[in-house]
Amino acid sequence: MATISFHVGSDCQTSQSYRQAIADCHSVFEMGRRAGHHMSLLDLGGGFPGTEGSKAKFEEMARVINAALAEYFPEGTGVKVIAEPGRFYMESVCTTAVNIIAKKATLESGGHRKLAYYLNEGYYGAFRIFLREPVSRIPIVVKEFPSEPRLFPCTLYGPTCDAFDRISLKEVQLPELDVGDWLLFPNTGAYKSSMSSTFNGFPIITVYDVMGPQLSLCQGFPDLPGLCHRLAPPSERIFQHL
Repeated sequence: MATISFHVGSDCQTSQSYRQAIADCHSVFEMGRRAGHHMSLLDLGGGFPGTEGSKAKFEEMARVINAALAEYFPEGTGVKVIAEPGRFYMESVCTTAVNIIAKKATLESGGHRKLAYYLNEGYYGAFRIFLREPVSRIPIVVKEFPSEPRLFPCTLYGPTCDAFDRISLKEVQLPELDVGDWLLFPNTGAYKSSMSSTFNGFPIITVYDVMGPQLSLCQGFPDLPGLCHRLAPPSERIFQHL
């Protein structure tokens, strides 16, 4: 045995979880040393946030992790430390575009109007991870209104016949839209298309690569990768299910 690894959970919300895990790993390293196993690698796993504005700040996590490593695995102990920041790198580079394929309006007691939108992508497609997130995602409405639209409590459903096929368990506030309108969900680069299924016969989401104007100007340059790296962040991907 040469390695101890842990994973605090995808999109971890508490920086102190890393400190506790590192302290626990130190105890396991000591147990191994006493048993004759001199381990040399510590894997911090993932869980790092990949978007700005998240409750858990990456900078705070880094501060807590560095302090814990300095205490339990200081330089000179011979332990190499690695991590798996997949969400941190991929979350913000993708946007999912979905289409409204059906809608339903209901009147609650007191005359309050509620809307249900059925989308061409749902829980069994690219949005499986959404129900595990602490805050419901509110999509960007791709539609122009002549004035500030009135908002209604809305439930977003996927396209399958399963009642569990929802984008979130809570209602979100959206204007009244029509069948054929588009919604955008930014920051969907992690645990989305990779978790898609063909449940009920619906195909897996299609991925389109989109190049921004700064990157398009780089076409034809001999050092295209180097120039693009200096000019702009990685090209954004849009998941669009047609």
